[in-house]
Amino acid sequence: MRDQYQRKIDYVRISITDRCNLRCTYCMPGEEVDFIHHEKLLSTEEILKIVKAFEELGVTKVKITGGEPLVRKDIIELIASIKKMAGIQEVSITTNGVLLEKMIDDLEQAGLDSINISLDTLKPAQYALMTRRNQFDIVMRGIQCAIKSSIPKVKLNCVLIKEINGDEILDLVELAHQTRVHVRFIELMPIGYAKNLTPISEDEVLDLLSKHYEGVKPFEGKLGNGPAHYYEIEGFLGKVGFISAMSHRFCSTCNRVRVTSEGYLKTCLHFKKGIDLKAHIATGNLKEAILESLQKKPKQHQFNEVLNEEEVDQRMMVQIGG
Repeated sequence: MRDQYQRKIDYVRISITDRCNLRCTYCMPGEEVDFIHHEKLLSTEEILKIVKAFEELGVTKVKITGGEPLVRKDIIELIASIKKMAGIQEVSITTNGVLLEKMIDDLEQAGLDSINISLDTLKPAQYALMTRRNQFDIVMRGIQCAIKSSIPKVKLNCVLIKEINGDEILDLVELAHQTRVHVRFIELMPIGYAKNLTPISEDEVLDLLSKHYEGVKPFEGKLGNGPAHYYEIEGFLGKVGFISAMSHRFCSTCNRVRVTSEGYLKTCLHFKKGIDLKAHIATGNLKEAILESLQKKPKQHQFNEVLNEEEVDQRMMVQIGG
């Protein structure tokens, strides 16, 4: 399946809920959030129909996101059912880790291939400030459970924000030293409240790593489905990765689309445009609608440009889907 620029699209990120048990400032800036009514969220059956349509069109990798996907009661059923689809090679989730300790055995048994855990600070007080919840210890236990599990890939996603965790970069990197976890630094996207915060670029982090460690070199292998690229550091068990949408734009090789928890297909995170897949399930032309929408996938995001606000998605990240 290719778009109008001949990019191969083989990866779909599907948000299954906008609910979350944390309130991270850059994702959900207020305590009062206008959540989607339950009846408007994709049902189990609708999610599986959408994923099946993508699978039949050539998608091989599925990431389940939210909100926090583990708060949804059918998450294990969804993972197990998607894993049974013949064309799907990898199923992964992105989670904040709060429920990992309790659910890791079920996730293993469902056949989960990869798990991304969001962790932006190693300071309990700072964690509470960022997330508005005192869950640091339980998240750290969840991370240890994931590392000890049989799930093949365990990654930590760290959004770098100068005002919040700019002094913790080396401490976060050290998590990849003695364990198999891969630490990935994600550049802050100027969406919603995050526009008011100061990002830290990949080049700044690499400069710091090169000064602090010997043997920092690009990793030639492949560790994931998307745009992350990795470095290996001599003596480290895990790798250090970067997803740098702003300073190292990777749109020319973009291989993914997103589905929101309401069922809208977004071909680019930046733009508001999307089609209602729920409506096309009802009419029976789901695959045709996906293919048509794919041909409108933009050449690149334009976060650095000034656009008409009507073109740009102004919602919070929790509403768009991680």
